[in-house]
Amino acid sequence: MRISDSRYARERTQFELAMRMIAYEARTCTIRTCTGLSDDRIRKIYTTYFKEEPLMQVRRQRGKPPSRISVYVKTGLHQSESSTLGLLFADAGLILLRLGQSPKLLLSKSTVEFGQRFCLAYDMYCLLHPARRICFERAWFLLDALVRGDELQFTRCATCQNIYMHDSLSLTKTVCPGCRKRGQSRGVH
Repeated sequence: MRISDSRYARERTQFELAMRMIAYEARTCTIRTCTGLSDDRIRKIYTTYFKEEPLMQVRRQRGKPPSRISVYVKTGLHQSESSTLGLLFADAGLILLRLGQSPKLLLSKSTVEFGQRFCLAYDMYCLLHPARRICFERAWFLLDALVRGDELQFTRCATCQNIYMHDSLSLTKTVCPGCRKRGQSRGVH
């Protein structure tokens, strides 16, 4: 029996995705959603490969997953990073962006392919923002919030026409963080 046999390919991809998501400190329920592995199997993978490894300081996330959108729009920097991540989700083929509407989810979350594409988008986000403000679990919730569309949406800046993420319940005018910052530096209010 060889691990390279095609009959083991599915299990190997599930295992590799679980390892990748554990390294990002994803919650067990998030890992289970994409891999289909049992909670017990996920905990065993963590214990075997991460718990006693001194070079990898991976913490297991406990408690309720993130559920507030304020972290994505509380400052211009957060808003900019959220916009980048949302656009990376679209680039990875996870969502179809539609201005003025909530994005459409293109893949079922309960597939390994979804998990791999999500990790790819998050990897790119980490490369673009080394001092990232959005952890893996918050990125997971960001995608949910975008698809729901009741609080977050992509919109076009009234000044520069760039697309950015906006709090749809906000009373402020639709100006992107970059234009807001340029306006403040010029003393325009």
